[in-house]
Amino acid sequence: MATPAKNIAFSPDRLAHAVSHTLSVSTSPTATFQSPPSSFGGGKLSRSQTQAKQLKPFDTQDIKILLLENVNKSGRDILSEQGYQVEALKSSLPEDELIQKIRDVHVIGIRSKTKLTERVLREAKNLIVIGCFCIGTNQVDLDYAARHGIAVFNSPFANSRSVAELVIGEIITLARQLGDRSMELHNGIWNKVSSGCWEIRGKTLGIIGYGHIGSQLSVLAEAMGMSVIYYDVLNLMAMGTSKQVPTLEALLNEADFVTCHVPELPETKNMIAAPQFEQMKKGSYLINASRGSVIDIPALINAMRSGKLAGAAVDVYPSEPGANGDYFNNSLNSWAEDLRSLKNIILTPHIGGSTEEAQSAIGVEVGEALVRYVNSGVTLGAVNLPEVNLRSLTLDEPNHARIIYIHHNVPGVLRKVNEILGDHNVDKQITDNKGDVAYLMADVSNVTLSEIKEISESLEGLSWKVENGQFHYVQEPKVAFNKHTRRKDFSTSPPVEMLSRHSIPTCGCASLCQATYTPPVAEVSDNRISDPTSSSDSLSSIEVDASAQDAMRAGLASVIRLAAVPRTSAVFNRTGSHFSRKFQPFHVSNGLKKQDIGIRRASSASGGASESSSLVSRLRTIFWSTSVVVSVFLLYEAFTDTRFSLHRWLVVPALRFIYTDAEDAHRAGTQSLKRLREFGLNPREKGNPDIRGDLEVEVLGHILRNPIGTSAGIDKNGEVPDALLELGSAYVEIGGITPRPQDGNPKPRLFRIVSQNGLINRFGLNSEGADRVAMRLRERVRRFAHAAGYGSDEAALQRVLDGEAGVPPGSLKEGKLMGVQIAKNKNTPNDVDAIEKDYVYCVKALAPYSDLIVVNVSSPNTENLRDLQRQEPLTKILKGVVGAAQQTKRKTKPAVMVKVSPDEDSQEQIEGICQAVWESGVDGVIVGNTTTRRPPDLPISNPLALEETRLIFEKGGYSGPQLFEQTAKLVKKYRQTLDQTPQPQQDGPANTDENNQQEALSPLKQPIRKVVFCSGGITNGQQALELLNSGADMVQVYTALVYGGPGTISRMKREMRAELGKEAK
Repeated sequence: MATPAKNIAFSPDRLAHAVSHTLSVSTSPTATFQSPPSSFGGGKLSRSQTQAKQLKPFDTQDIKILLLENVNKSGRDILSEQGYQVEALKSSLPEDELIQKIRDVHVIGIRSKTKLTERVLREAKNLIVIGCFCIGTNQVDLDYAARHGIAVFNSPFANSRSVAELVIGEIITLARQLGDRSMELHNGIWNKVSSGCWEIRGKTLGIIGYGHIGSQLSVLAEAMGMSVIYYDVLNLMAMGTSKQVPTLEALLNEADFVTCHVPELPETKNMIAAPQFEQMKKGSYLINASRGSVIDIPALINAMRSGKLAGAAVDVYPSEPGANGDYFNNSLNSWAEDLRSLKNIILTPHIGGSTEEAQSAIGVEVGEALVRYVNSGVTLGAVNLPEVNLRSLTLDEPNHARIIYIHHNVPGVLRKVNEILGDHNVDKQITDNKGDVAYLMADVSNVTLSEIKEISESLEGLSWKVENGQFHYVQEPKVAFNKHTRRKDFSTSPPVEMLSRHSIPTCGCASLCQATYTPPVAEVSDNRISDPTSSSDSLSSIEVDASAQDAMRAGLASVIRLAAVPRTSAVFNRTGSHFSRKFQPFHVSNGLKKQDIGIRRASSASGGASESSSLVSRLRTIFWSTSVVVSVFLLYEAFTDTRFSLHRWLVVPALRFIYTDAEDAHRAGTQSLKRLREFGLNPREKGNPDIRGDLEVEVLGHILRNPIGTSAGIDKNGEVPDALLELGSAYVEIGGITPRPQDGNPKPRLFRIVSQNGLINRFGLNSEGADRVAMRLRERVRRFAHAAGYGSDEAALQRVLDGEAGVPPGSLKEGKLMGVQIAKNKNTPNDVDAIEKDYVYCVKALAPYSDLIVVNVSSPNTENLRDLQRQEPLTKILKGVVGAAQQTKRKTKPAVMVKVSPDEDSQEQIEGICQAVWESGVDGVIVGNTTTRRPPDLPISNPLALEETRLIFEKGGYSGPQLFEQTAKLVKKYRQTLDQTPQPQQDGPANTDENNQQEALSPLKQPIRKVVFCSGGITNGQQALELLNSGADMVQVYTALVYGGPGTISRMKREMRAELGKEAK
């Protein structure tokens, strides 16, 4: 039977003084550690490389440890080797029995079944640390433990491989129905079937939570031929070829196997419930080896019985038995028997990490963490306290004390602590905080026992304790020291080390020398550095002051900067063996400045003649070097300036010459822009001409710097929105983007009509898909948040999306907007409900990262798409998009606009579209897209080349200057029609006063001005002004940018300013 915890106290006649929960002092030895533990491995504790005797801060046999739930022998051995009292039990304990046991222990080790609640911890008067020999820590009241200075350690990595392998086995078992076949054969039934049995190769695994387990599982699954997608609240680097998806819904829609690896949090409780099961594929599989609260088990049972799921594997449950036995029944969980009755379901008793290898590694990892904390106060790996580490003290450091002070994180505490320590030599000090709790560790040298008493009494006056969840400052004596200067109340903090033997080293820089010295070192004699191995008569010497000699003899020569003369060698010697290092003229090695240590060059016989002879050569070198630098700088300035005319007259024709296929040239241009921006070499508008504000416009509640934007199609997948914004536009539209990836129409599908400066395209909305683009945009926002100093976690991301950075969340630039154009997939059934779901899916994925959602119903290259411009289907689709946009999880919601065709130009068609805009609540229209018209309906400005007479009739949409007149007419028509406020519908009974008031608030009765953007045939500033004066709020360019190059927008703005200047005169 284990002995009770000892009263570790001084006898009153030796030394008596008070110490708070947060201070402990010791003069006894402590183990020394140089590095944090490995996540895996079964080696013993890492020891110091020095020969000094290892030290411990107390009589280790006085430390009592309780281990529950059959902690692995590796962990027990590590603790026992320290001399601690270790009591190990094979099971958990009922709460009342646990309370009785925990009162006497200083350290407790548990696994997942033992619950250390506030009621239990309140009785643990001597407890200083908790070791969770598992991954999770949800079984511990972490907040209560932190507020009472009790550290909690776990093993977040050690069993990751075991869990990942279990999931792989369950995937194969479910896919082949091995569980059912095995059970049948155990019952004597031979049932050889292949129906519903699958290979896992080629199937998609969806991982929810891409941490240590999820990422390892990803690698294993890919090795077996599976495609892997994952969802995580953080943006994490993918392993192998796996891909992150932006939403849980996206993962559930695509995955054949779904596996959960998330912690138990309020956000993850029932995260897979009935709505999520509906989003999963029919015949898919679900695996849960994370936490029992993650899955709604009754909903899982219903999904299995309905045939929605083909199988499931469950390793964790909301309520689990405290010991092995026949306890998994309805008295534990009301649905247990229903769950057990299902076919093709694997039920395991929380054995994800239950392998010999995992448990051994966990024992080592947690055991070593406990020893480090108890012996040295190191909190590396603590889950509820700040992670603080200082090198442990050794016998080579006499009269040293380690001060550890855990306090409430409030202003003024550190100032008071430092005032107390200020009269002593503080060798090392570190502090950190985690929430309301701060942890300070300091090593003080040259202190006596009386000074330690004075320090502890002073800190006692700053001590705190918790009452009813609040921090109160108290001065409450609790502890007296015994001969080992160990306090009686061992409840809230690790010890402080006190070393009192051996003398101070003669070299005051000894620790620095050990840390930084790398042989060889300079040999100094007779005030001079010389080379005894050199036979050269021309050897010059370096004179060394006495202070330099002392420093170098102390072992600091490796950090001395030597300014050597020509043909001079310096010999570096550590142990008698010489190493010759040649110094060329003006060579300087790393370290101290020459003047800092008094090194000076000896006089030399070399005269000034050689120096004068080299002066001309040096000047010539400087001249040519300067010329090269200036030339490179001027070339850089010109190339990166949109006003550089060679962009238009050289780069654009060169692309046409090199890439005969127009789509290849387009792709090359986009990728070049992307790569150049990575190195700061992309063309951009310089000089900030918009700062004068003469082209400012108000659009959708934003003050934009100018009224020029770029159309969708230039950047189809959101790869270069920032580079496009830097060309000078105030609006960039990316897309069109479809819910699922699609290749578009067969190539070739983009044709140049150079004589007309026109293009014909039949891309067919080729897209990487909404999820992929959303990930790219999300990463863009994350990088912005990090650069702005908000961090890179989910909270930082949300702050930017909520507008706290002072910029629109789409463009991420003041005075500019970014829109995202969305469309339906080509293979979506021609059903309005299905089509609406396509658009809504895109909104949910992309709206958080955009300022404006553009609904494309006007592309001529997708079959039946333009039919959606009829009033009834258009109204339904737009209502769905507006509703989804309003649910975007950020403070400011994105605006919504609809892009209409230039070919639907009858007044009836225009009125139907405008009515749909008003009824749906859309913010406006974008007038113009490519046209299906051809000559003679399409005007031709120049004679066509021979090849162009064939190309002009290629199937697809035409864009070019010839569309300007049609665009101008449509802008006027849409402006006039939209400005006519529609009449409200008079439905229902006669209006009462209340009804009148409600109708007055109806969106249809508000005099809201709808926005009009326009695109088509705009090539210069005069045309842009004409359209703006006709009622447009924004003009967009596409083909003009293709032919005019990066300087197109800057040129148009200069032309607009010139035109406005003429009008002003």
